[in-house]
Amino acid sequence: MLVRPAAALSLSGGDLGRMLQFFVARGEGRVPAGALARMERAGGPGAAAGLATTYGLHTQALQDQGLTWRGHRGGITGASAELFYVPDAGVGYFCALNSDDDDALDELGRTLRAHVARLAQRSTAVPPPARALGPEVEPFLGWYEPVSLRYEREHARAALLDLTPLRAVDGGLRLGGRALTRGDYLPVAQAPRPLFRRPSEHEPTLALVREGVRAGEGEERLVVTPAGTLRRLPTWQAWLRLGGLALAAVAMGSSVARAAALALRRLLRRGGRRAGGALHVWPAVATATLAAGVALEAYGDPARLGRPTAWAWALTLCSLLFPALALASLASVLASRARRRGPRPSRAARVHAGLVALTLVGVSVYLAAWGLVGVRTWR
Repeated sequence: MLVRPAAALSLSGGDLGRMLQFFVARGEGRVPAGALARMERAGGPGAAAGLATTYGLHTQALQDQGLTWRGHRGGITGASAELFYVPDAGVGYFCALNSDDDDALDELGRTLRAHVARLAQRSTAVPPPARALGPEVEPFLGWYEPVSLRYEREHARAALLDLTPLRAVDGGLRLGGRALTRGDYLPVAQAPRPLFRRPSEHEPTLALVREGVRAGEGEERLVVTPAGTLRRLPTWQAWLRLGGLALAAVAMGSSVARAAALALRRLLRRGGRRAGGALHVWPAVATATLAAGVALEAYGDPARLGRPTAWAWALTLCSLLFPALALASLASVLASRARRRGPRPSRAARVHAGLVALTLVGVSVYLAAWGLVGVRTWR
């Protein structure tokens, strides 16, 4: 987590209970009529696409037990909570844990919703019948990337790791990848735009949208869900990204392996001192620096945000060192080619080192394009 939280609400258990009563009682007469309904009304691109279960004003929709629940969840390090209610049924629940384990909170929430739904004694909504896929779905099949990420810095990762295929499977759609929206969807409407729902849901949560032609640009095809929007990519571009990612992983992994093998030979004194040791050392150190930066970012503590702590300085240092080491790798390759005297590394070693160095420089350029070189978590 590399940005400050946008908002937070810290309450005691008693305050959460009173807030739940406030929503269940529809404001208890303290707010104008219809104010809560406007707060719960779906908004954003999802609402424009015909989805009634998208994010409202600080409220999200959740479908379970044949009911549509409104509410929210949140957490800090070591604690989490959620509050959900059914606006037209007068029932709801809240819960809190002294843990930030999302799986535990999910399981507790499912159990409470099942219990509250039985107490409500309401007939659950009947899902609309599934329809056959129409020909208008065909142009939407292919690869997608997320375009509505919460934090700008996530785009560098999402553009490579969160590519999502959309396929037609058994009369419906299957959204793959790592997204929260992955899974199977059944068609429920074709006009004015195709709408889909999960088998366990009773309202549509996925829409296929065509964006109008803009100046100098072609038509865009979007997959809109309550969790975000995905944009269609040309298939060749998706495979180019995945291929580049695989090439970078193989190149950097092989550089570490060659450096380790060289160090082992020297340790065992079997190879003596070989020419071109820098060809293998610089790329391996650059790879280790990148891995350290990724680990620091992945295990960042929100409590450290906004302060120049040792963690923050280490992250900044890694983001500066990696491109410098990538350039050092390329310089060592060029220096080995220009060497006229003394032992020279083998041709195979120089070719491998050159490919690895070019890959490292390419990764550095990619990170710089997303503003991740010299990144700081404080101002």
